[in-house]
Amino acid sequence: MSSSEWKQIPDQYVRIGDARMSQVYPPVLRTLLSNGTSRLLDYGCGDGRFSAVALQAGMSRVVLYDPSPRMRELATETVRPWGEHASVIERVEQIDVQAFDAVVWNAVWMCMPSRAECIESLKRAHAALRPGGMFVASVTHPCFRDRQFSTYRTSFEMHDYAREGAPFQVTMFDGTNAVHFTDYHWSLSAMSEQLRAAGLSLVQLAEVPDAETTSRTSGVPWLVMVARK
Repeated sequence: MSSSEWKQIPDQYVRIGDARMSQVYPPVLRTLLSNGTSRLLDYGCGDGRFSAVALQAGMSRVVLYDPSPRMRELATETVRPWGEHASVIERVEQIDVQAFDAVVWNAVWMCMPSRAECIESLKRAHAALRPGGMFVASVTHPCFRDRQFSTYRTSFEMHDYAREGAPFQVTMFDGTNAVHFTDYHWSLSAMSEQLRAAGLSLVQLAEVPDAETTSRTSGVPWLVMVARK
């Protein structure tokens, strides 16, 4: 999603009750907790809903960052009940070095239009992690972006699969609300190469099913990637 889109749609975007809440957040959280995560950086935190889930589960310290000022405002309100256990920062320069057990990107990778920006942001995650720390990213599954799922559809054409950084249109919906924006395609090989370039080692891939298990649509909507510093 471009910076101009982020300025226009945050309040529409956060009203969508999409399948990430029920399908993606639980396995991401289980991965973090099973690896003893205590200090978490939620990079591209949006309105802070995932951070709230992590704090509710007992995470002792969560730092939230999002490039959108409006998203940061919303995130600040979301995590306010946890007081000093959560803080929202305004600039990437405020991210402490080697201070976090884990860094999480939820639907962040698709927002970046160039390989250089992806690697720069991944290197920032690498720097934030303590030695042996964990990086967890959830992305729309690049192999099935041409399918419609329970809460999103895209304009992506599979003949563009090898066209790294290709823009495509996304519609998110929940039966009541809908929002439209641009994402960028990165293949499995591109994402794994970018991880290596940033000094992160891929250790696990998990494919996450759709919320509607009886859907006639074949394919898997979400992919969770786990890497280590």
